[in-house]
Amino acid sequence: MVSFSSNLVCSSQQCAQQQTFEVQTFETNELNDINRGNISYYSYAGVRLIHTAKEGATTDSESFAVSSSGLYLAIWDQGSCTVINRIVVFYNVCPYQVLNKAIYPETVAPQGGFDPDKNVNATCIDNASPTSSNSLSISCRILGLWIGSASCQCNTGYEANGTVCQACQEGTYKPFTGDSECNGCPDNSYSASPGSVSCQCLSDYYRAPHEGVAVSCTAPPSSPQNLTNTSVTKTIINISWLEPAYTGGRIDLYYVISINSSINVIEYSTGHTNYTLMGLTPFTTYEIQVIARNGVSDQDNANDSSRTVTITVTTLNPCNETCSSGFYLNPDGCTCGSCGVSNCLRCQLLNSSCCTQCQLGYEINDCECEAASSSSSVDVYESVSSSLDSSVTNPPSTETPQLSSSTLTIVAPVVFVLILCVCIIIVFVIVIIVRRNRKKKFVNLDLCHVDDFRISLDLNSAYQKVHHQNEETSTDDTVMKQKLIKYLIPSSQIDIQETIGQGEFGIVYKATMKATNKSQQEIALKTLK
Repeated sequence: MVSFSSNLVCSSQQCAQQQTFEVQTFETNELNDINRGNISYYSYAGVRLIHTAKEGATTDSESFAVSSSGLYLAIWDQGSCTVINRIVVFYNVCPYQVLNKAIYPETVAPQGGFDPDKNVNATCIDNASPTSSNSLSISCRILGLWIGSASCQCNTGYEANGTVCQACQEGTYKPFTGDSECNGCPDNSYSASPGSVSCQCLSDYYRAPHEGVAVSCTAPPSSPQNLTNTSVTKTIINISWLEPAYTGGRIDLYYVISINSSINVIEYSTGHTNYTLMGLTPFTTYEIQVIARNGVSDQDNANDSSRTVTITVTTLNPCNETCSSGFYLNPDGCTCGSCGVSNCLRCQLLNSSCCTQCQLGYEINDCECEAASSSSSVDVYESVSSSLDSSVTNPPSTETPQLSSSTLTIVAPVVFVLILCVCIIIVFVIVIIVRRNRKKKFVNLDLCHVDDFRISLDLNSAYQKVHHQNEETSTDDTVMKQKLIKYLIPSSQIDIQETIGQGEFGIVYKATMKATNKSQQEIALKTLK
């Protein structure tokens, strides 16, 4: 921009009536160009003519397209009395600014219609990223105007705070980009450092593989409760249990049932608290384990033993066979085998040469029965006695065991005491029966005969009946009469009226009785059938 003043009044005819003012430019990339300050009329790169026909100050602006790093200006005028007041050299830029978390760089704007728009890429502020693949493309237009709008958003772990993106504080997280706020950690989790994109589970808490970072951390369940076998047959075992006291905070609870025999191990799974195991082998001992599991149990398999309950169940014997002392029951449950150890009462099922219980006076030493000391002999007396009882009631099906002399010494006094007790009981019962029968002979009178609604209770007939019943006894007649007089009532004093009830042993009548020198009274009279 050039500002100058002109005086168009000339002192001679040579003064032109119009002022011509020329501005010449010369571009160079050299700091000390040889032509500096010596620009000839024909050497300038460009010229601008400024014409004015008025007197006074004049201001005009001219634009130059500059492609080099340097520019020389030369001013030439034609006329008189021209004064240059001010020369201002400037260029237009699109300004630096931060908008939508995008940084617009300062850019030299196009300087004329001949200069096209300048395409520029904005940048994002710290801890931010573009909202889309082309969201940073903008253009700088003539006169310093930005065309287009760039936008960015805060990265994961950062939240917007005005024109900056700040890190999430401890105990919070942000798993996705955007300008939203950070979230608090879910239950049983934490974030130990600022800028966290997720929260870690506390010790012994986990997330299932399909669960996102916004889901609370949970734990495996505790062991099932009260595992029992509700019924057992030859080939079927029914078991039941209660839910664990602690489910780990999850609802996807299930159970793994492991049944272990001497042959193999089979596993089943169920969501119920009961199960039926079928197709089992008769007379076989099974170890049954039930493990409680949920969606995060696979991440803590090392502690499955603490979540397991176990019971041992033997299926029923198909032959109901039992073996006596010195023998063991074969796996078929129907035959007995002899223990291969001397002085042995019980031995192992699969190893008959290893004794599990010795006879009296012997003790187990490395599967063998050796003579025991006096103190240990007393300790095994009770178990030996019970084994001997079983031997007497349940003889072996294939072989007959031989009792040792020490065993017979124990059996003899025991049998004697039992026989003596039985004899005492028998004598006591006989005495009681005899005494009861003798008492009945005195009072069991035949009072059930009724003639013309009268009961024959006169003294003479009663005496004759009693006397007849006791013909074979040595009881004195006089004594007998005296005893009967106390209890007998003459039939003449009783008037039987009607039946009021009867039972298995007799009939009850409504009657009146009038004793000597007494008023008449109603009575209930019972007779024997």
